[in-house]
Amino acid sequence: MRALAGRRWEGGTYRFVPFRVVTTREEFEFSKRAVAARAERTSASNLAVAWTRDGVEEALVGGVLQGRRQFVLKGASAVSRRGMWKLTAEVAGMLDGEEETRIREGLAARTYDEVKGDALLDGRRAVKEEVRRDALTGWIQNTGGGGFTMEA
Repeated sequence: MRALAGRRWEGGTYRFVPFRVVTTREEFEFSKRAVAARAERTSASNLAVAWTRDGVEEALVGGVLQGRRQFVLKGASAVSRRGMWKLTAEVAGMLDGEEETRIREGLAARTYDEVKGDALLDGRRAVKEEVRRDALTGWIQNTGGGGFTMEA
């Protein structure tokens, strides 16, 4: 990311601010090293827990709510693309003003790909393209899978 140091983009909305990594000698109870010290073998897991400050707690297996089936709407996490789209539209619905009306219109698109392709995000797309070109060379962009709708 060094190639972006001090760079700012149009409108002042986007900028790169370097961060400092601070390490610790403290060992996390469930780190690979700590587990390896007390177990014969370790292996990766597809289990995860998502917790948010506002009280959302989810157990996920392979990115799907535990006990639910993949590709079923009820199995989607609150932090999935659909969940975030839904929450963003809900928040935008609480706002007044001309700019907010345009945001609500963009979020009312039929598919997630249409939301991401809205002209309101042109500046963001340009910044992301520049960052991929100048700093994240070799980054493989995750494409596809955005043809879903807000509803089932």
